[in-house]
Amino acid sequence: MDTLGSRSLSRPVFEAMRAVVDVHPEDSLVRAASLLRDGHPGVLPVVDGRTLIGVVTDRSLAEAIALGRDPLDAVRSATQPYLEVRPYASGAEALRLLVESGEPGLLVVDDLGNLLGVVSPSDLVADTRLEPSPSIVGGMATPFGVYLTAGSVRAGAPGWALASTGALLFLLYVAAALLAWWLHGAAGGPPWLRQTIAAVGPTALFLLGLRALPLSRIHGAEHKVVHAIERGEPLVPAVVARMPRVHPRCGTNIAVGATLFLGIATSRAIPDESLRLIVAAVVTLLFWRRIGEVFQRFVTTREPNRRQLEVAIRAGRELLEAYRWSRIGRPSLWLRLKNSGLFHVMAGSLAAYAVVAAALWILGWPLGL
Repeated sequence: MDTLGSRSLSRPVFEAMRAVVDVHPEDSLVRAASLLRDGHPGVLPVVDGRTLIGVVTDRSLAEAIALGRDPLDAVRSATQPYLEVRPYASGAEALRLLVESGEPGLLVVDDLGNLLGVVSPSDLVADTRLEPSPSIVGGMATPFGVYLTAGSVRAGAPGWALASTGALLFLLYVAAALLAWWLHGAAGGPPWLRQTIAAVGPTALFLLGLRALPLSRIHGAEHKVVHAIERGEPLVPAVVARMPRVHPRCGTNIAVGATLFLGIATSRAIPDESLRLIVAAVVTLLFWRRIGEVFQRFVTTREPNRRQLEVAIRAGRELLEAYRWSRIGRPSLWLRLKNSGLFHVMAGSLAAYAVVAAALWILGWPLGL
């Protein structure tokens, strides 16, 4: 029979654990006692730097005081060995460890030794149904849907779709450059007009093309579902559709910041090179995010349609499911980069570059890329 107890104990420990509150070896016993009294689940991790060295419990605290320790003594005097459980272990496994050990709680530690949380018997039995959710989510828009990553896991569009994004963006810029080149040659009027077309034409036409493509709508859907996940909102169309299209960590902001800095740093409007670099740095720091948000709102994202939003929501649910069963709580920098999608996009851009360069070479066109 499927009872409330059997359902709750079959859940992975990740779903039941509480956020961790830790103390340091040099903290006082008074602070540890205050934290235990304020409702922490009977066990406090003791962390030295980033290294987990033990725990303090009500029992170890009482034993330390009974042995003559002063309440102002360091926590290390009441530290004892700890019991740990993996986040993907079942509630029944964790409960068995708690019963056998008699400890008030277990530390939830991932396969790399990172401390994720604490779980007690009451956490395991309660049917809270709280879904684990990553605090920071990255993503990209592809012509074939939304790609999402929490650093340790990834979901949504596959790698080849990310590569297609890189190829599409490169080909779009080539098309914009060719059109600007044609307009430069065909334009009459004063010399400044031709110079303006040559200077800003490729970028302006690229941005207009990006705005017109469905990719901008998919980009908007990606931002909405990322906002919903990071806020802990349910992934349903009515809620996700209300989320903002602008996101502070969008790559658009980075691109705008780099363009702003390089544009000022290479400008001849300020003759002194040192002053030019200072002005470039100050202006970039002050305005890169604000300008980036404007570009997100009016260029790189648009409101998604219902189908695009549903595709993004499916990717979000897939990410949460993968994150729920992930064995790594704090991914390494390399794993984050690997799952970021940047390498796939770069590979797609390079492949498109090779194809275009070969075609131009065969045609004998005197265009450098």
